[in-house]
Amino acid sequence: MYRKNIFKRLFSLLLKQSFFIFFLFCCFTVEAQNYSNVDALVKEYPSSINKAEVLAAKIAKDFSTDSDKVRALYVWITSHIAYDLKEYYSGKKNYSFRYSSQEELHSKKQKRNNSLVQQTLKNKKAVCEGYAQSIKKVCDLLSIECKVISGYSKTTASDIAKIPLGGNHAWNVVKINKQWRFIDATWGAGYSNEKNRWIRKFDAHYFFTSPTDLITSHYPENKNWQLLTSKISERKFANSPIFSSLYYQKEMLLKQPTSGVLSSRKKDFFTIQFRKIDPAVELSYAYETDFYMTSLIPTFSKGIATIKVPCKGKKNTTLNILAGNDMIMQYKVK
Repeated sequence: MYRKNIFKRLFSLLLKQSFFIFFLFCCFTVEAQNYSNVDALVKEYPSSINKAEVLAAKIAKDFSTDSDKVRALYVWITSHIAYDLKEYYSGKKNYSFRYSSQEELHSKKQKRNNSLVQQTLKNKKAVCEGYAQSIKKVCDLLSIECKVISGYSKTTASDIAKIPLGGNHAWNVVKINKQWRFIDATWGAGYSNEKNRWIRKFDAHYFFTSPTDLITSHYPENKNWQLLTSKISERKFANSPIFSSLYYQKEMLLKQPTSGVLSSRKKDFFTIQFRKIDPAVELSYAYETDFYMTSLIPTFSKGIATIKVPCKGKKNTTLNILAGNDMIMQYKVK
């Protein structure tokens, strides 16, 4: 499943009305900065690579550690494979196999997966399964243990509190130095705008994402692949707010409300608190139908930052909390 940036409409209207001048801001985690040499070298790889064996051989030649190899693979895939919105909207294809043994079933599944990888690398487009199977195929060729994780994703406020879970999705987990690490090349490659046009934008957050961060947006069908000491229930996952990668890149930590559904009944303000936030971050809010953002000035007490968002008369809408010009959190207002 792809990510949809619902703020492009809001920001384009702001730009037309000359309310703001926007600046492109790139934010990377400390870990991502350590891969600058890897990233720079992989950017020189040709886009014409169309076979997993060729890509794996080139990566194996240029890099010695499994961590660097997987990073190189992530950067190349996210740089050259576009999300196939046409296939996404046409509906998920169902596959069935006739088989007489588990060995035959495995063989037919592997043949189908190999065909999917070939199509992905040849056509340079895919939905989430194409991304995930391509990552796995190249990792297999590099002798790096990798699995495809099937599950569900949350992308917008409309997904909050939705049971059963929607947003079928696929991502990867790789074993590096005896530790499983998450990768989502689909979300790392870009997003869809309000015109259903896919926009390529590299996002380092979805490379080696921590389990505590990923569980806010990705829920595996097999709960063991949460990689958490205490497993999160489907209901808790569904009921949490939407967090963007920028929220984690800015190392913010929400204190309350942890429920993604807010009620404005008998309230003039929503009170939102953070245990951790950089005082220099410029916060603002915008409801779904707002044509502009309104600045918020936090108050600080005993290490807790508090913001108050006017909510009188607001219902059946989405509350967006922003840092600078980009969304960091979403709540559903009932």
